[in-house]
Amino acid sequence: MSLSADLTITVDTAGIADVPALSLLSTACLVNNKTHIAPPEVLVRYIEQEHSPRFFAERLAGRRCLIRVARLDCGGLVGYMMIDPAALIVTEDALELEVKRLHVLPGYRGLRVGARLFDFAYGDARTLGARRIIIGCEPDDHHNRTLYERRGFVLAGERVVTISTINYTEVLYARALD
Repeated sequence: MSLSADLTITVDTAGIADVPALSLLSTACLVNNKTHIAPPEVLVRYIEQEHSPRFFAERLAGRRCLIRVARLDCGGLVGYMMIDPAALIVTEDALELEVKRLHVLPGYRGLRVGARLFDFAYGDARTLGARRIIIGCEPDDHHNRTLYERRGFVLAGERVVTISTINYTEVLYARALD
């Protein structure tokens, strides 16, 4: 894909009107990022549960969830980030929120779209009352691990993640919010 030099991508808060596009974007990113972990029939079941329009509508209705989208001028979504209550509390003394999803379509990587989405994570987490933010990735995902470490995150542990019937391990990073 050849991208125009005058391409404008804005980051804003997702709304209910974004739900269908969020579901499609999330599904595309999951297939791109997780086909090495689970076979297609398992991914399909997982997509129906965790990447459906219903899933995103419920998340947007939640008081402690916030979704940011990266949007082209034409309205198409090319990336998103979701902050939600942490699935695994790293420490008991701080309210933790997790960047559960931070995805950019492959053709838009290298344009700082992910970095711009990530920049909103800190303020959004503070607004939602968090004192710490966490994020996870696969242990051999050196690109993201380096990105998180450069942004002040420290290794905080591991967890087992389940995609339908398939388990895999993620490493967790945490960062205190000032």
